[in-house]
Amino acid sequence: MIQASREYSRRLHRSEVSDCRVPSISTAQSDWRDRLTHLPIGTYPFETLPDYLAPGLRLVLIGINPSPLSVQQGHYFFRRTNRFWPAFSRSRLSAALRSLLGRDELGPEDDVRLLEVGIGFTDVVKVPTNNAAQVTPALYAEWAPRLRARIERFQPAVAAFHGVTGYRAFVQHGLGEGKSTAGLGDQNRRIGETRLFVVPNPSPANAHFRPADQVAWYDRLADYLDASGMALQSPSLG
Repeated sequence: MIQASREYSRRLHRSEVSDCRVPSISTAQSDWRDRLTHLPIGTYPFETLPDYLAPGLRLVLIGINPSPLSVQQGHYFFRRTNRFWPAFSRSRLSAALRSLLGRDELGPEDDVRLLEVGIGFTDVVKVPTNNAAQVTPALYAEWAPRLRARIERFQPAVAAFHGVTGYRAFVQHGLGEGKSTAGLGDQNRRIGETRLFVVPNPSPANAHFRPADQVAWYDRLADYLDASGMALQSPSLG
């Protein structure tokens, strides 16, 4: 089981988040692309969220890309209107962390603690935008192969994408296939040993799904992990 400490969290922030400003996508893309080519996986030449990744994870949750507010605050799904943390807190997917922390409600400040129960975080695109509609095909084409490289390097048991939009773009640009019509759930495919799964996007803009639907999909993901022999468990405190 992955053991993560507060010091580990601080090292992640220091090593994987640069102190550069977020670049203007329209004017500075070539500059940071040139710099990114020479940087290790998980290191970025502009401000973004850290990748919470490590060998041996049972699950990695993958967003489309971070918002500027989340980057400013340094936590995933920081916006109060986003339904991730309320739905995740109510689902069986979070049971191990809730047991470990001794409380029922989880929030953005708990994102790094998920490593302790075998869950990581990353994004399809690491460039922040105000909303997912601003993530262009060119950005997906640039960043989806980098996500595939991270998955291949760390080989989590399951990689769960938030929303079909990000997953379909990943299939097209990261896996080199044509336009995808993939839906939610188990994708019946792997990258190495990593199984791929899709849950609804927890953004409030995704009006097709109610908060209760989001909880139900996280429960389905927990069932999927259980059926795969990868049930999440609290680390031993002894």
